[in-house]
Amino acid sequence: VIRDRIATNKSTPPELLARLAKDQDVLVRCSVAWNNPSTPPDILEMLSHDKNWLVRRAVAYNPNTLSETLAVLASDEKIDVRFQVAINTSTSPEVLAQLANDKQWQVRAGVVGNPHTPPDTLTKLISDKDEDIRETARNKLHTPTVSATELAQSSTMEIS
Repeated sequence: VIRDRIATNKSTPPELLARLAKDQDVLVRCSVAWNNPSTPPDILEMLSHDKNWLVRRAVAYNPNTLSETLAVLASDEKIDVRFQVAINTSTSPEVLAQLANDKQWQVRAGVVGNPHTPPDTLTKLISDKDEDIRETARNKLHTPTVSATELAQSSTMEIS
């Protein structure tokens, strides 16, 4: 409990956070990544290779995680890790476009909900197989429902 509290304290020096990032207790490592806004990107990068998916998910959640680290986590085997990458506002547009093709609807829902998802990726999601994802993409693009399917099928159609 004490190590966990130290791990979450934003005043904890980076040297101590680096030691705690190697702690045998998975909850301490998660706290370094998830609950401490002061964790430096190099420590988050190290934790992104943790064998425990909960730690990798915590890294994917942290807004301080570099886009390069998030790009690697975007291919993680665990849906929860990829979902956190999809909703992280530090995720690059290229990685969001990649995740828009994820086989799991939860990950694609994260992409469509990310405020930094570019319009071209949202346009692609208008034709997603999940109705909620299609609707959210249309709403974010302010595309009328009646025209959305036609728009997705024709690059020359004009919407008034």
